[in-house]
Amino acid sequence: MASSKTILVCPLNWGIGHATRLVPVIQELLNRRQKVVIAADGRPLAFLVRQFPGSDFIRFPSHEPRYATANHQFLKLASQTPDFISSYHNDRKKTDSIVKTTQADAIISDNRFGAFSKEIPSVYITHQLHLVLPSGLGFLRPIADHMHHRIIKNYSECWIPDYDAADNLAGRLSSPLPKKGRFYYIGLLSRFENYGSGLHFHAEQGLLVLLSGPEPQRTILENIVLNQLRSSTQQATILRGLPEHTEIPELPSHIRMINHTDDTELAGLISGAKYIIARAGYSTIMDLISLGRTATLIPTPGQSEQEYLADRLHRKAVFQKVSQADFQLDKVLQYASTQPFSYPKQPSVLETHIHHWLKRI
Repeated sequence: MASSKTILVCPLNWGIGHATRLVPVIQELLNRRQKVVIAADGRPLAFLVRQFPGSDFIRFPSHEPRYATANHQFLKLASQTPDFISSYHNDRKKTDSIVKTTQADAIISDNRFGAFSKEIPSVYITHQLHLVLPSGLGFLRPIADHMHHRIIKNYSECWIPDYDAADNLAGRLSSPLPKKGRFYYIGLLSRFENYGSGLHFHAEQGLLVLLSGPEPQRTILENIVLNQLRSSTQQATILRGLPEHTEIPELPSHIRMINHTDDTELAGLISGAKYIIARAGYSTIMDLISLGRTATLIPTPGQSEQEYLADRLHRKAVFQKVSQADFQLDKVLQYASTQPFSYPKQPSVLETHIHHWLKRI
């Protein structure tokens, strides 16, 4: 057992996925009796407080990007470049302050660019070593990759939640590795890694809709699905992905809506659903694969990474892809009833990797 150290964990506040995929990392650290301090904001903070109520938390304010209501996300985000630069420098100062206050021995940052220290080992987690840009802007990809790799160089090492294999999950997003730097594939990260073998698929719970991602697109999809469900008799459960909310709108009796739930209930919902609709976020995909379930993926409009992942997995017949604009509930359910699940899951290497990392720091 490695000696107890204080590990500062910082997820990016761009949707909840950066927090959910840190659950097995945090849990493994706690299993090894390390002290974990979680510095987060917004929905990631609300989620992790529920997940690890006995841990230490620090509110780490961050810039929340403004997203477009249409397909112009890249341009919308590009217009906020001055805000992102300012946020990066603010994160650098705040990280140094938190490290000093907590006497942290190491940092694990999930895609939070400025959450590193030159004084202690710092880990950067990302599955996007190579960025996907919107159609027509592919010529900018080498520049975007170069800028991202410059950020990664600020960290002692980079952990990639994917398999080191030709047929990996994220495709060209996570491979090949850059020529310089310490990069490690750590396998898929899912909070349900240890649930799959104990759950049984009954296909009795009807439709499950897993909402996630940034606003306003999360709410736009919720409204699209609700409008079509209201004129249907399909039994459905909608998980809104809003751990900070308590109110639920009034709905017909065949529609159940949940703001947030614990992992055990969620694993049961996913395992028991006859049909699943979800965003094409990487963390959501890893969770579904961990539980051996397929789904209809609806990429967030304008998010090139999600569009790439959904296209890739649709071509491999692992998931179905439907655009938000073309979503029709009856067609989705008809297709989903004939869609088998097939994905070659590999053993987790996270436990071994963290064991060796704790010895290195």
